Amino acid sequence: MTITSGAPPRGSHDAYACEGLIDIIGTLEIPLNVLLEETLMAKVPAIIPITDLRQDAAAALKQVKSTRQPVVITQRGRAAAVLLSMETYERSEHERQILHLLARGEQEITAGKGFDLDEVLAEADALLAGGPQ
Repeated sequence: MTITSGAPPRGSHDAYACEGLIDIIGTLEIPLNVLLEETLMAKVPAIIPITDLRQDAAAALKQVKSTRQPVVITQRGRAAAVLLSMETYERSEHERQILHLLARGEQEITAGKGFDLDEVLAEADALLAGGPQ
C-alpha cells in the first residue's frame, strides 16, 4: 500500500505563489522557496484510496499514529473520510470546545450579559485577602 501526498506538481503554481508571497512577506529573511515549500507541504494531507485501506489498514493506522497527521481516504477518486489518531482527534475536539466557549462569551458580551472585569478582580482580591465580599 502507498500513501501519497496530494501536493501539486513542482513548478505548476510556484511562480504565481512566489509572486504573491513577495508582496506579503516584504523584508523577512526567509528564503522564499523554503517558505513556499513549508506552506504547501504543511497543508496537504496524505491520501489513501479505500481499496488500499482495505488491503492494509494496519499501515494506514501506523502512518496516522507516527505522523500525527490526518489521512484522507478516497472513494472513486473523491475524498470520503478522514482518518485521525485518537490524540489528534481529542486535541481537535478540545480546541473546538474552547472556540465554542469563546464564541458564546463574545455573544454574551455583545448582549450585555456577564460581569465587569474590575468588579470581578476586586472581589477576587478581597477573597484572597480574607476580607468581606
